[in-house]
Amino acid sequence: MSSSQSQYNLQNAYDDLVARGDMNPGWDDAGFSVRPIVNIANRTMEQLCGGEGLFPWKWNQFNLPLFYWNSWQQDYALIGEPGAEAEDGGPSVTNLAWLQEGMAVDINNPSMPKPWSPVSVGRNQSRMTGSYISNSIYIKPVCYAIFLPNNLLYFGTWGAAQDNNATWGNNPQAGQLITNPRGPAGQAMPNNPILQIEDENGNLLVLTTFGTTGNSAPSAAANSNPGTTVDDGTCVWTVVDPYGYGIRITPVPSQTGTVWQMNLVGQMKPTKFSGATSTSLKSQTLFPLTDDFYQRFLDGCAAECMLYSSNPKIRAGYEQANAKWIASLLAMRKGVDREPELNNIQPKRTVIGAGGSGMSSNLGPFWPFGYPVS
Repeated sequence: MSSSQSQYNLQNAYDDLVARGDMNPGWDDAGFSVRPIVNIANRTMEQLCGGEGLFPWKWNQFNLPLFYWNSWQQDYALIGEPGAEAEDGGPSVTNLAWLQEGMAVDINNPSMPKPWSPVSVGRNQSRMTGSYISNSIYIKPVCYAIFLPNNLLYFGTWGAAQDNNATWGNNPQAGQLITNPRGPAGQAMPNNPILQIEDENGNLLVLTTFGTTGNSAPSAAANSNPGTTVDDGTCVWTVVDPYGYGIRITPVPSQTGTVWQMNLVGQMKPTKFSGATSTSLKSQTLFPLTDDFYQRFLDGCAAECMLYSSNPKIRAGYEQANAKWIASLLAMRKGVDREPELNNIQPKRTVIGAGGSGMSSNLGPFWPFGYPVS
């Protein structure tokens, strides 16, 4: 992708490293003129964007495809270009490294501005079929969200009975009207079946065109490519990558109710460079790395070059050089982290409370088990 903020390419990095003179990773050996710099650039980018979430650079974050709550559906395989409507189809999301934050919008609410709520993101969340407690406790935040590979999400079975089998119910049936949850102002969430299924050949399908299902179960050829579409009456299903990513939310939505539009932000996986010729070096910019990070990137490449050196003294200096580079990244992270955090914790009520005798039913952060008897 081209960008005015990312003009440097791999050829620039190659030229600058060769110009240092002490770097000799065998680039001039026959047949290995390109692969070393490609591998070095990949390792450097992995450290620059990795660090177990230590470096959440703004230039490396992206908006996940939008999706909407659906009846009794906890898991949502993501489909569509980042930031686009989920039902528009398109490739699966495969470049997500971790979720950063999220918010939900009461999208069908006719008021303006529309009500919204934060969404908490985390690592793990168990499967469940429904919520036995009132959803009102989730107003702030409206829900919790994690990401998982699509093959670990729950997919229904088209035409299967709703009980007495291995599925959990809410399966699409023949001749069933399936309505887009995002509708006109004031529309409540329709009573729909699950919007993702596994077909008889093991393909994972997501509904991308709403309508009325046909008389027989939709199915794509075995091992169909992501993006393959299958007609089902007036509905259309799209194959998703089993190793692409989807989202699990808690609580599970009710059969009907508010339609929340999920707007999640994640960090991208490190950019992967490739190529076998010098021409490919010129064609690959360091995007999304912005040009003001180029010198830091080059310093990391220089440290990685030591592993390729034929000089044992230079190779021996790798650990120290790499540690110094990581320390410089930490210093840079602190240097650019000058904006105050807007996330905060607000107690439900004051610590002192309204007074009175006996045990208060209004708990607070200072007295988590109630106020003492006065």
